[in-house]
Amino acid sequence: MNDISKYIEISGVDAAEIALELCSKTAGLRFVAKGGSMSPFIRDNDTITIFPYNIRRPETGDIVACINPLNGNLIVHRIIIKKNDLFLIKGDNCFKSDGFFHRENIIGYVKNLSFLGIKISNVEKKSAILITIMVLLNQVIAILSRYGFLKPIINILRKIKLIFTHIFRNEQWKQQALKKYH
Repeated sequence: MNDISKYIEISGVDAAEIALELCSKTAGLRFVAKGGSMSPFIRDNDTITIFPYNIRRPETGDIVACINPLNGNLIVHRIIIKKNDLFLIKGDNCFKSDGFFHRENIIGYVKNLSFLGIKISNVEKKSAILITIMVLLNQVIAILSRYGFLKPIINILRKIKLIFTHIFRNEQWKQQALKKYH
């Protein structure tokens, strides 16, 4: 009997070892992201798919899965600087970077992701325009993150969203009240 509601939850070093094993055999790995370090681009409980770098190489702006050499845990963050075979990794919603990682610590890249609530799959197979937009967006995000501007911008956008949500809800309430009493 196949019951998809049964699963094994792994994290930390176990997740890193499994990811490394699967991606070294050119297989993809799909899992549920935990935490908000990549919010709003990857949110807590979003499903993401990691694929190994077979043809392409890691570039600034890529969201990558890496093994943290300090504790062996799996992290999924963005490359914000590339220097030869060293990559500075940082979560979009973090103030501090994770530090420089050697190429061998990078397992693969995020192939499927959620952007502003829209699921984007097989980014590299989409039209040239979409690929160009995604590459440019990733570059802009990496630069904003590198210089510490991304997190404050995200916080401002969240506040604006709350204001508009509040205004919209008040307008809906007014509309309902007018209908009720007219």
